[in-house]
Amino acid sequence: MRDRPLAVAAWSVGSAVFAVTLAVGITVAVAGWSHASPAGPPALAAPSAAGAGLLPTGTVSLESADAAGRFVTITGEFGTLATAGTDDEAATFEVVAGLSNPECFSLRTPDGRYLRHSSWRLRSSPDEGTVLFRGDATFCPREGSAAGSVVLESQNYPGWFLRHVGDDLWVDRSDGTAGFRADSTFHVRSPLAGK
Repeated sequence: MRDRPLAVAAWSVGSAVFAVTLAVGITVAVAGWSHASPAGPPALAAPSAAGAGLLPTGTVSLESADAAGRFVTITGEFGTLATAGTDDEAATFEVVAGLSNPECFSLRTPDGRYLRHSSWRLRSSPDEGTVLFRGDATFCPREGSAAGSVVLESQNYPGWFLRHVGDDLWVDRSDGTAGFRADSTFHVRSPLAGK
């Protein structure tokens, strides 16, 4: 199982003394540093109504912006990046209104399962009908780092985004770096299945 990071933040030199609460509930006082934002790393642009066309409803495939030709795909139950064929059902998803927030989106597989994060890993699961499942299966689109691209923020963990680490897909907390933004940016493409 993958551990959550203890703390991720953008720091700047300063003279303030402040406390940092780590994810495990420990508070540490730090002298000589000031925190750029008490809420964590810089926030991405907030979505306008229904993602303002960043992620249209309907059937799509998602290509990694920094790994051209590699698509969000389901391998077994897990989300991975893979080179997809021209008629690839595993890399085709139906974008529907978010299960826990209709201003965001959920992604449904051709067999009726949903993409959701669990233990921070992206996976395909049947709808469990729980509040937790609906939150885990809802993503809010943000503008990506490349023109016309999208970043998907976890609806129930603001500041945590779908990204690839190698070929595995995770939901991780943004560290505000260009590398993180590149790994979490996707191009919305025409559906590969049915071509």
